[in-house]
Amino acid sequence: MPIARLSPPTTGRVPPRYVASPGTRLAWWALGLDVPAVALLVLAGALAAAGVPDAGGWAQLAVGLTGAAGALVAIVAGALAAVALVRGERSLLLLVPLLLGAFWAVFLVGEVVSGE
Repeated sequence: MPIARLSPPTTGRVPPRYVASPGTRLAWWALGLDVPAVALLVLAGALAAAGVPDAGGWAQLAVGLTGAAGALVAIVAGALAAVALVRGERSLLLLVPLLLGAFWAVFLVGEVVSGE
């Protein structure tokens, strides 16, 4: 007579429902907004590294606005990821926009609080 298992065997792996792609539109928006956020932040960094801010005037404004737009989009994506997680989304992919948004939100709060 076979012995029935009371619990599934533990293999040490993450359950498939956590690794799978997101199941809600809100989670997909959070992931989708991370792409332009990273693109804008990389563009701002590339412009700054190329010496565009040394040109003065409008070039400095362009670099600043590009970086600010990237940070703002990352914060919005992080907020959407947080809302999706609270509503029951269980995809580990949502950690990417959540952590990126949290980083930029903490950075923004630090800039505002420090007053420099």
